[in-house]
Amino acid sequence: MSVQKEERNKLLVEKRNSDPKKYSFGVLGAIFGISKITAYQIYTNEIKKITEKKKKKTSYLEFSISTGNAPELMKTAEMIKKDLEHIGMKVSV
Repeated sequence: MSVQKEERNKLLVEKRNSDPKKYSFGVLGAIFGISKITAYQIYTNEIKKITEKKKKKTSYLEFSISTGNAPELMKTAEMIKKDLEHIGMKVSV
């Protein structure tokens, strides 16, 4: 895709998101010299790209549990660790 089309697509999305009532797809088509259907297709494709980029970002929760040396405290900490690891967290005791 050319730089001009990328810039057009970016501006189209910005205008639509700023005021959807004012910038209908018909109005956007007229502004950018494209059809209403093309304006809609560009908008939906660009939103999909943005959404996919956001989905690719993954964060991990990792932490440590500190406890005393008493056996019941250690056992409790290990139980908590096991439960949290079951849902995908990385925990050290």
